[in-house]
Amino acid sequence: RTWFSRHAWPDSPQAQAALSRQIQEVRLHAESARRDRHAAAANRARRMWGTAPAAPRHHSYLVAKGIAPHNARLFHGCLVLPVTSFEGSISSLQFIAPDGRKRLLSGGRKRGCFIVVAGDEKQARRVIICEGWATGCTLAKDDPAALVLAAIDAGNLEPVAVAARRRWPATEMVIAGDDDRRTPGNPGATRAKAAAIASDALLALPQWPADAPESLTDFNDLARWLAGGGA
Repeated sequence: RTWFSRHAWPDSPQAQAALSRQIQEVRLHAESARRDRHAAAANRARRMWGTAPAAPRHHSYLVAKGIAPHNARLFHGCLVLPVTSFEGSISSLQFIAPDGRKRLLSGGRKRGCFIVVAGDEKQARRVIICEGWATGCTLAKDDPAALVLAAIDAGNLEPVAVAARRRWPATEMVIAGDDDRRTPGNPGATRAKAAAIASDALLALPQWPADAPESLTDFNDLARWLAGGGA
């Protein structure tokens, strides 16, 4: 968006046209710079991904979450995951430290991109889209026939879901949202519902037993709590 004070906007049509051209030039320059950053990050991501070894099953984060490595690799002790565009190329990387801290490759494109957790993109019969990769691993274990995509965060659910609907117009699609019950406005559930409506998809949220702690927010939390006997 572009904002101007009423007092700063010129009065004459000629001056207004000149200022509009200047705004457009600045906008185009910013867009070009953004594309250059994305392209440089994508090249860096592909090089790093190409040299990273497969992640071991005993990595601390995998053990803590009770999940398999799937397609994760290892980079300086962190899990590294490819962030992919619908054009089929790696656009960025996500790094997950042993203690669960997450970060994305600087300059990489995220909006509308995703991490393929499991499944066949060419013959997808059901597409499940969730926020985090660990949640996606839990969902993939529960439904091995599904194509599971992790949108990285709640704000990226809708762009990924809308693009996925264009890619697979007749395929059953499920938005598996987080339930941020302790956060005002419940952004996980709210964004998941919006993504489901925008993409004509089904909506799934964790169904909590009466004694489940309110600190639990996603399907991985629920699965681990149930596996531990609900303690």
